[in-house]
Amino acid sequence: MVAFVACACEGRRPEATSAPDGAASTERGLVVARVGETPITMEQVRRQMAERGIDARRALDELVRREWLAAEAARRGYDRAPEVERVARQAAVQALLAAEVERVVGPDAIADEELRAIWEARRRELSPPESRASVHVLVRIASDADAPTRARARRLCESLVEELRAATDPVTAALSLGGVEREGWRLHAEPVPPLARDDDAEAAYLQALFAQPEPGLVPQPVETGYGCHAVVLTAIHPAAERSFDDVVDILRAERLVEKRRARLEALLAQLRARDRPRLDEARVRALLAVDPFARSEP
Repeated sequence: MVAFVACACEGRRPEATSAPDGAASTERGLVVARVGETPITMEQVRRQMAERGIDARRALDELVRREWLAAEAARRGYDRAPEVERVARQAAVQALLAAEVERVVGPDAIADEELRAIWEARRRELSPPESRASVHVLVRIASDADAPTRARARRLCESLVEELRAATDPVTAALSLGGVEREGWRLHAEPVPPLARDDDAEAAYLQALFAQPEPGLVPQPVETGYGCHAVVLTAIHPAAERSFDDVVDILRAERLVEKRRARLEALLAQLRARDRPRLDEARVRALLAVDPFARSEP
């Protein structure tokens, strides 16, 4: 039987029997109806109205129908089904995490000063300057090499530049030279990740990259402390200038995740100390030995 105590929508009592004396409120709020012994409160009705975008009468009707079905499911024993218990345990875990992690560590737990410190430490990452990627072929020159050896290496490098200039695809041609023997030198070829103008790299190499107006072959050999390079500029990545205000929401969200993770780990450490799992080592070893991707024989 459904017993109505008050109507949340029209300010009048519906045509039904009232709830028993002393049953008009619970710890969860003012009771507006009961289905059997289960109360339906004003707060539940209001929440249903907000979530469903419906009026109070329909919200109350939906809650009553839900309680009817829940009571019948319990009468038939469905509430004790393993799948139902699993879902209920998951819901309980989510409620615990909401109370002990999310509410304890809210967005207001992160001060602007903390975010500004993160911004300063990560400014280059979050507001990167222009950078340039390349591929190079290196003729290595020993630091103690004499002048004739350096001259021969320079001439070889010039010939490599001309070889790349004649290639249909200079990048592929450059990379194909890696490990090739030329005039007594084993050539080294590789792509170079994007470099910014002020990166800690060979100054001559950076100067050559940033002198190029567009991607393509650097027209002259580039000499550095490593030797002589034939260089192809492969990409120009424009600067992505951002201010603190541009990224503060991103930083706050990231820091919130980090702090909540730390809070969760602290909670788990407390639980682990209080109730360590008791493992059957032999069965655990057997479980870990199972190949999860093994297919059983038909």
